Amino acid sequence: MTDRLVMSAMAEDLAVVGGRASAPVPGFAGDFGTSGEEAVRLGGDWDLGNAIHLTADLGVRHFNYGGSGLNDSLYEPPSVTLVVRSEVGVALGF
Repeated sequence: MTDRLVMSAMAEDLAVVGGRASAPVPGFAGDFGTSGEEAVRLGGDWDLGNAIHLTADLGVRHFNYGGSGLNDSLYEPPSVTLVVRSEVGVALGF
């Protein structure tokens, strides 16, 4: 953006292939198949001078599992996860 402010952006589109859950005690094991995962992140680094930088990041990640089929009347239900993460920091260079 400027000589002292650097911005970054990232986007991902991934897949979990062959996901599986198992629990040995009840004898359960189930396959999830293939499910999607998406992520975006924005970041910034501001040079305040004299080797001091302020940094900030904001990211969002989403993924889901389709659930498994019945196995001895047990199954893993479908689930969705949304993770929002923010970071603010001060960096010193020497």
